[in-house]
Amino acid sequence: MLFRSCLLETDTTELLTCSLIVPQYYNLANHLEQKICERFSESITIVNVCDDPSVYSERDKTDLVISTIDFPSLSQNGGILISYLLTTKDFERINQRIDCLKREREKFLLMKHLLAVSSERYFFKNQPYMDRETFLHELSEQYLSDGYVNTHYEQCVLYRESLSSTVFNQIAVPHSMELNANRTMISVHLFDKPVLW
Repeated sequence: MLFRSCLLETDTTELLTCSLIVPQYYNLANHLEQKICERFSESITIVNVCDDPSVYSERDKTDLVISTIDFPSLSQNGGILISYLLTTKDFERINQRIDCLKREREKFLLMKHLLAVSSERYFFKNQPYMDRETFLHELSEQYLSDGYVNTHYEQCVLYRESLSSTVFNQIAVPHSMELNANRTMISVHLFDKPVLW
C-alpha cells in the first residue's frame, strides 16, 4: 500500500548493527568479518568485534550477534552460532535472521508512525448506518473543528470521490487530492451495516 511505503521509506534504509564474537588467532576475526561484510554490506554493519563472549555485555547491545563461540545468552537473544569455515548454511541462517530483524523493525516503525497519525478519538466501532455523503460531512466537520483541515477539505474529498471510488478491497479510503490538511490524521470507522460507497 502506498501509505505504508510512504511511512517507512526513510527509516528502513538504516543498516542493522552487528557484533562479531570470534577468537583472534590466525587472523580469523578479520577473515570472517571481511566475508560477512562482503555478503551482507547492504543489510548490516559490524560495529563490534571481540574474542571473548564474557566481555560482550548489554552495553555493547547490537541488533545482531554472530559468534563462533557458543555461550548461554547467544541463542536466547537471537544470536547466531557460525562455524569457523563460514559455510553456506551459516550464510543462510544469517540471512534469515537479518530478514526477520528487518521485518520486526518495519513492523515497529509502521506501528510508531501509525500511532503518530491516529488517535482513539478517531476510532469508531458499531456506528449507526449513514450514507456516504453524511459520513463524509460528519468526518470533515470533526476534522475541521479539531483544526486538522481547512474549510475546503469536504468539497475536495467529494470531488475526489466523484472522479473514482476510493474503495479498495471493501475498505474506503476517502481523501483529498489537494494539500488542505494541517496535519496527517487517520480515522477508522467500522460499520455493522456496510456503507454503500
